[in-house]
Amino acid sequence: MEVHSEPPPAVQVTALGGDRGNGLVAAQCLEVGQVAWREAPMAAIQHRYSELVCRSCRYCFRAIGSYSERLDRALRAHGKSLATHFPEGQALAAEIDAAEVAYLGREDKDSDRFTVQCSYGC
Repeated sequence: MEVHSEPPPAVQVTALGGDRGNGLVAAQCLEVGQVAWREAPMAAIQHRYSELVCRSCRYCFRAIGSYSERLDRALRAHGKSLATHFPEGQALAAEIDAAEVAYLGREDKDSDRFTVQCSYGC
């Protein structure tokens, strides 16, 4: 992990006044989408309940699996399933799955392995 003693040129440390202390403020006009600051988190964790209802990448926390898999996982956490309790919702979930794959240009598959990574290359 890289450690920087000085912020990058796009930001500067500035006294914010009052009891707010110091903060990072843009040192120049930023373009839409321009990254001003990027660093890896020191620690991150997915809440246990969130983990029960939504599988996510252990690195970037993006949701993993198709829409219908994610929906069914949330329902299973409460003793229900998409197929058994909401059969009419399966067709709609399949349409959303197809639209999601078309939009993202890739497909994530759910997995029962403990450590799961997304298809973004994490």
